[in-house]
Amino acid sequence: MTGPRQPAAAPRRAGRTWGLVLSVLGVVATLVALVVTLFAPNAMVVLVLVLAAACLLIPGEQLRRGVMMVNPNPPATALPTASVISRFRPLSLRWHAIWAALGLLVCLVLVLVPALESLLGRVIPPFGYALDFAWNWLIIGWFGWAIEAAALASLYKKAHYLKVTGRAGDRIGRGAPRAALWRFITYRWRLDLWVAGVGGAAFGLGLVTPALADPRIPGDVASALGFSGLMLVVGAGVFAAGLWMSSNYWKAGRPLGSGESYS
Repeated sequence: MTGPRQPAAAPRRAGRTWGLVLSVLGVVATLVALVVTLFAPNAMVVLVLVLAAACLLIPGEQLRRGVMMVNPNPPATALPTASVISRFRPLSLRWHAIWAALGLLVCLVLVLVPALESLLGRVIPPFGYALDFAWNWLIIGWFGWAIEAAALASLYKKAHYLKVTGRAGDRIGRGAPRAALWRFITYRWRLDLWVAGVGGAAFGLGLVTPALADPRIPGDVASALGFSGLMLVVGAGVFAAGLWMSSNYWKAGRPLGSGESYS
């Protein structure tokens, strides 16, 4: 019994090692993005660093917490072939909530601090930020709201799934209406999180717009507030739509901590 297991165990250990390496690099990229944001903010540089961190952390954590492998039972379709699948231990609800709360705090600071400084700078000039500093913080904060909205939707998705599965047991997803559709939307493509992210981006735009208004220009503040209100409503509505989509994840009939490729 021990002999045949050795070939499978070695690749798994190697995968976890590579996962740890990728995760560490992702954390380093995240820390560099934070340092750049705090001391020499450049929205484009931070955006590239955050995207790089995501590209490293997502596969890294999947490998560190589980395994990626060739699908032993691929679907009999031209596309998607789902040739690669992953199985991993998902983050607990508590830690997921902690990270989401920290992200929310960062987003609030990135948006509210420059906005407050912008207001104080117009009233008491010595307290004003340099214009490029404040502008870059606002842009980074706006982008951060999109990521934060996706994180919050993912947290809700997990909590709702665990609630439903606790009620339904092993019957979860069996015979669910439009199971194939929900598998496509919420499992393979995670479109619910993308929709929530778009809502977060619109909501974030509503938050940053008033800080860009110049009271010296007639009607500029009123226009900014009107546009801000519209974006806040639209963002909240789109985010709610993403949450509704996430609430149907259980119908996909797939467990948490799993994924599959499109090709």
